[in-house]
Amino acid sequence: MITEQPLLVEKLLKAGCDPRLADNCGNTALHIACKRGSLACFGLITQNCQQHLTSMVSFPNYNG
Repeated sequence: MITEQPLLVEKLLKAGCDPRLADNCGNTALHIACKRGSLACFGLITQNCQQHLTSMVSFPNYNG
């Protein structure tokens, strides 16, 4: 889970982690960054995952 650790998020993305993976509530890293108001993590995810951005933005969590 993202806990305002943008350096860790960046390392995970560079290592090839799939940003579209969801937790047990259906939340992706982008959902969690938005929910927590983490602009740094949001920016890293959106800038480093542009090829998946459309699907990530339209991917609902289990609450819709």
